[in-house]
Amino acid sequence: MSDRFPVQVNIGGPVTLDLLKDIVGIAQNEGFGRNWEWMSSEEILLKHTLQVLHEGNGKIEYLDFNCNELAYEAEKPLTDFLIDKGIPYEAMTGPRYEYAASMHWWRPGMKHLGTWSHFDGDTRTVTISLEQLIKWKKRKRGLADVIKFLEAIPPPMPPFELIDWKPELVAEEKQEVVVVTPSEGAGQLTTMGSVEKPVDTP
Repeated sequence: MSDRFPVQVNIGGPVTLDLLKDIVGIAQNEGFGRNWEWMSSEEILLKHTLQVLHEGNGKIEYLDFNCNELAYEAEKPLTDFLIDKGIPYEAMTGPRYEYAASMHWWRPGMKHLGTWSHFDGDTRTVTISLEQLIKWKKRKRGLADVIKFLEAIPPPMPPFELIDWKPELVAEEKQEVVVVTPSEGAGQLTTMGSVEKPVDTP
């Protein structure tokens, strides 16, 4: 698949500085940046990341990397590394062309990835079409079945925390960041349409 999509990966859980450097290196190598801006080197992306952590004294809700033009499944090297190291994440692909938004996620202890397609840019916001509800009615699905389906949304992710954080990690000097201006629609991970590959429904 040659089409490119906006992709964001949210990362949680405690990590060490060495592990953070590995994560940043993989993210930058695969084309990720922050705030939908491409960072021209691993060093610049790490500096930007540490500045964000500085605002939370080493602990934030989640650490996110994103890119407005990423090939299909190009986030896999990053997410595979996170799984290998036991780090929870949520990876969201925004809608583009005929494709609707989708996401996959992982938490420590899971044997398989979780997938979720009924979201509207926020992994806690569920969008279910009238068409889907009518299908459930025809299948004689009850409220309990619908609730069970909704419970498949990702569980809360622990905050991202740099275990060996210290303010000295943030350098005083400013470093120029080379930015590529995002194209129209950058960072939009929302959809109200149907899903190309819906998750299993009751």
